[in-house]
Amino acid sequence: MEEGKTEPRVVIHDYDKRTFPSTFSVRGDIWKVGEHDITNHPDHVQFIHDVKRILGRNSRDGRLEADIKKWNLPFELDDDGNPFCRVGNEQVRACEFVALLLLRAQKIVEDATGKRVTSCVITVPAYFTDSQRRATHDAATIAGMEVLRIMNEPTAVAVAQLREGDNNGKFLIIDAGGGTSDCSKVNLSTSHGKKTFVVEATSGDNALGGHDFLHVLTKLLENKVDTVPYNELMGLCELAKKQHDDPIVIQVRGKPYNITQAKFKTALQPYLQRVGKLIKEALEGDTPKAVILAGGCSCLRPFEDFVDRVLNDTKFLPRRPAAEVVAEGAAIVAKSKNIVVTEVLSRSLGINTQHKDSQRDDVMEVVLKRNTPLPASYTMAFTAIHEKETEIRLYEGEHRKSSENNLLGVFGIAVSAGQEIKVTISATRDAKVHIKAITAQKSEELTVKRRGSELTDSELQTMGQKARQRLASGEVSRVMTRKRKKGRR
Repeated sequence: MEEGKTEPRVVIHDYDKRTFPSTFSVRGDIWKVGEHDITNHPDHVQFIHDVKRILGRNSRDGRLEADIKKWNLPFELDDDGNPFCRVGNEQVRACEFVALLLLRAQKIVEDATGKRVTSCVITVPAYFTDSQRRATHDAATIAGMEVLRIMNEPTAVAVAQLREGDNNGKFLIIDAGGGTSDCSKVNLSTSHGKKTFVVEATSGDNALGGHDFLHVLTKLLENKVDTVPYNELMGLCELAKKQHDDPIVIQVRGKPYNITQAKFKTALQPYLQRVGKLIKEALEGDTPKAVILAGGCSCLRPFEDFVDRVLNDTKFLPRRPAAEVVAEGAAIVAKSKNIVVTEVLSRSLGINTQHKDSQRDDVMEVVLKRNTPLPASYTMAFTAIHEKETEIRLYEGEHRKSSENNLLGVFGIAVSAGQEIKVTISATRDAKVHIKAITAQKSEELTVKRRGSELTDSELQTMGQKARQRLASGEVSRVMTRKRKKGRR
């Protein structure tokens, strides 16, 4: 969104491109960001993809190692359980890759407008955890950019789609991208020219997206095609998966191979059922006025057919360009004074407790429930079981067992056995969390900061320097390639 303008503008780059993929290719010292041809996997080039699926995660979640193996991601774990990608002699973290994407976007805009870009609104999946949001903030810090707001992707879609015209009512937004899927129920009202978007409920799956659908199609065709490497076949399937024709056809070495839409749909059932669960959780029994589909995965025929059947022919609003609509919504919110957005808490917040009667511990007592409108604050009273200091552990998640949720922070307060402790958990508009514990004699508190990563300022600064060097290496390579192509004409 440019200064003085009321409409967002998609910046064209590399002659005719309006977007770039979240992929990275490295050959020697040359890094290329968002330029990789998915149908071409030369052996001498290292290809990095699906970084979003591991951003901000740690082996403590119990699933990271299995997910890396399942999705064939080029990452391994360090001694602390943090994922990194080995590129040459360097260990590169996920947030460094995301920083490269931000730097590439920054350069494209600056080249097109001639103006310096120093701040941004970043969109993330609605179901991102606190640590994933903090890692996103770290990426912006590495890129040297100020974060004005971290916004949920389905909400940005709603703003872009519904800001014009008379669209009051409840809408279901289904945003299914490459690696994540979210659903949000949004209530829109208009008063005196101001539009208010109130998110009433949200649901999400950070391990469900178009790449899962792609692997299903690739596996189906792998049984028919054994003459090409799996990665090359996956590239061909990426181009073919959005076909609405029946059967789906790919060309391998000039020979056609096909799979019927029915077989593709049958193989996708476990994933489609997970989509259905997200829809049910977000709607909470409501019937939406209309449905908005966004994200590349939502363009697939089995996906569209499934959603249409689940929602009993509910009206679908005309589709906007899947890769652009989220960015448009974020730009509008950043600049418009006539747009008000109220989000909800995407995951419950609570503390670890022990039940006195059953002596069961590792029980999460929810203080702020999921889908509570933000900002929010609530106080609950607890009784200390042990003498001296009581440890208070703050978690986010929906599991009954504390250890199955995400640990956000730990602090202690001095108490006597049987003494009452009042615990207040608060969350701001952008989901920054604060917890306070009070007894008759003592008060302790903890703020979970969005920039509360384990990385030091010095480490972030060093990562920023390296990121700029990596991006510059790709820019030099791109210029030299253009000159060679010009010389051949």
